[in-house]
Amino acid sequence: MSTLTFRGTRFLATRKDQLEETHPDPLRADTLHGPFYGTHPPRCASSADPTSPTGRTRLLNIIREREGELMSLYALANAAASINRLPIELLAEIFLHVKNHHIQVSGTNSWQYVLCVCRHWFFVGATTPRLWACIWVGGCTNLLSTSLARSKNVPVEIDFYCLTTRPTSVFMKAFPLVASHARRLQSLRLRIHYASDTPTTLSFLHNHSFPVLRTLNVFTVDTKGQLNLAPDRFPCLRELRMTCWNIFSSTAVMSQLTSLEFSDSRVTMDGLLTALLSMSNIENLILTDIKVRNTSATLPLGLPKVELKRLRNIAIITKAAVIKRLLAYISIPPASKVSLCGYAEPMLPDPETFLDLLPEDRSSLPALSKLASVRICVTQREAFIKGSISLDVHNLSQPSALSDPFELSMQFPDNNDVPIDLYNAFLVLVDTPEVQFLRVHTSPGKSMNSNWAQTLSRLRKVQVLAVNMALDSEHAIVPSMLPLDFILQVIAEPTNHMLDMVIGDQNADTPCSQIICPELRRLWLVGFWDWSDIVDERFVKYLKARRQMLGKEIVLEELTVKLHQEMWYEEFQARKAAFEKATSPFIGSIVFEASYLRLREGGAVLALKSLN
Repeated sequence: MSTLTFRGTRFLATRKDQLEETHPDPLRADTLHGPFYGTHPPRCASSADPTSPTGRTRLLNIIREREGELMSLYALANAAASINRLPIELLAEIFLHVKNHHIQVSGTNSWQYVLCVCRHWFFVGATTPRLWACIWVGGCTNLLSTSLARSKNVPVEIDFYCLTTRPTSVFMKAFPLVASHARRLQSLRLRIHYASDTPTTLSFLHNHSFPVLRTLNVFTVDTKGQLNLAPDRFPCLRELRMTCWNIFSSTAVMSQLTSLEFSDSRVTMDGLLTALLSMSNIENLILTDIKVRNTSATLPLGLPKVELKRLRNIAIITKAAVIKRLLAYISIPPASKVSLCGYAEPMLPDPETFLDLLPEDRSSLPALSKLASVRICVTQREAFIKGSISLDVHNLSQPSALSDPFELSMQFPDNNDVPIDLYNAFLVLVDTPEVQFLRVHTSPGKSMNSNWAQTLSRLRKVQVLAVNMALDSEHAIVPSMLPLDFILQVIAEPTNHMLDMVIGDQNADTPCSQIICPELRRLWLVGFWDWSDIVDERFVKYLKARRQMLGKEIVLEELTVKLHQEMWYEEFQARKAAFEKATSPFIGSIVFEASYLRLREGGAVLALKSLN
C-alpha cells in the first residue's frame, strides 16, 4: 500500500502492477494454466482449449450439463423443506385453495405468483389441470391458450371480462382457440361491449356444439341479436343469463333450464308465455325490464295452467298487465320467494293499482293466502306489500328481523305522487286470514278513505298491529281528522251499535266471534299528531268495551304510543301520567313518547328529541 496526497486530500491506492505480477490474469496470459480466478478446472475440461472453436463448443456443452446437474442438486436440497415433502396431490389442493381465495377477494389471477417460488411448485402447478379450468380472458389471449393447454381434458369455465377497450376484437382471436375445446366447455361468460362483436359471437354459438355446457351468461348492449338455443347443441344447459338478445324464438331448450335470468329485451307475448309454460324444471326465474309487444294479442284457447313445482325464486319487473296475464297461466308454490313489480302504463284514464298485478283467480299465488306477517307501505313516493308465511311468535318485539320473501310493488312514471291509496292495498289482504303481524306505513292523505273495519274484521289472527303515520311531504298540512280514532274504535267493537250496547248495558252478552282481532296482544301507534284529552277519554271507553267483550282484565299486553308532536316537557309528563293512570288497568306494558320536548331553562327554550 502507498499513500498519495493531492491538494490536501489523502487517498489510498492499490499498486496494481505489483498485484498483476503476483497474480496475473489467467485469460490474458500467453499460456492458459490454472488456477482460474482461484478455482481449478475440472478434469473433463482441463485439456480444453477455449481459444479454439472446438474447445469452446466442448466447454459450452459441459456448462449446460453442469447447470442441469446444479438445478437437480438445488431440487434435492429443496426437497428437505417441510412443504415440499407433502404429496403432490395435497400440494395441488393447497394451490386450489389459494386460487379460490384470490378469486373471491380480488377476482384476478394473482394466485399464479405461487408458481414462481421454486421449480417444484411450478411443476406441480403447471401439471395440475384443475388449476387451469377457470380461465379469464382480458385484453389478450396468451393466458387463454396457455390455460387450455394445461387444463388437459377437464371441463373448463371461460370468462371474457374487461373488454371495454379494443384496438382489435378479442373475440375474433379467442373463439378459434376455444372452438377446438368446445366439447369440454362447462361455463361461458361473455361481456360484449360493442355491437360489432355480435355477429362473431352468434356465429360461434350457432356453429358449434357444447355437449357439457351448463352455464351460459351473455351481457351485451346490442338488442338486435337473436340466439337459437337448440337442445341438440346444448343438451346439458341448465343456467342461462341473458341481456338484450332474444332467446324465445325456439323454446325447446326451456324445459331443461333450472335457472333463467333474462333482462332488457323486447319479446312477444305469445313467445314469452309459450316459453314460460315449457319451464317444468325451473327453480330460479328472474325477468327484468321485459318490453312485451302485442300484449293484447289473442292467445290460443285451452292453454293448460302449469304448476312450476320446482320453483324457488321468481322475480318479474314489467308492465302490470303482463304480470297479471302470466300469472293466469302458471301456479307458484307457496314456499317460493316471490317479487312482482309492475310498471304502471302512462296515459291511462284510471291509474293501475295492486289489483292490476293479480289475476281474478288468485290460486296462482297460494302464498298470498298463507301470509303470517305483512308490511304495507303506501306513501306519496312508494307503494308495496311485503310478507312472509313464517313468523316467530316469540320474537314479535323485533319485526325488523323478519324476512319478506313475498313482495308486490308498483312503479309509476311520475314519482311525485303515487296514485294508490291504502284501501287498495287492503283489498289485497281479503283472502289472507292467517296474518298474525300487520305493519302499516302510510300517510294521512293515503289512509283517510281506508276501511279499517272491513280489513281487520277478516284478519282474526292478528296478534301485533303496528301503524306508522308520516306526513305526505315536509310542508304538508296536518289534516284535522286522522285515522287514529277510527283505528281505536275498530279494535274495540265491530259496530257503533255494539259499542253503545256494551257501554249502556253491562249485562249484555257479546259473542267473542264478533270481536275484531280477538287475539290482538300488541298495538304500536307511531307518528300520530292528534292526541287530545277527548281521544284519551274515548280510548279508555274503547278499552272498557273490549274488556267487556273479551271477558278478561288485561286487554293488551303492550301498547306503544309515539307522538309526532312538539310539546312542553311539563305538559307531556302530565299527559303521560294521566294516560298511564287511566289505561294501566287494561294494559300490561305502556310506552308513551313524543318526538320533541321543549324545556325552559333560564328563559331559553331547548328542543330535545326523545329516544324513539
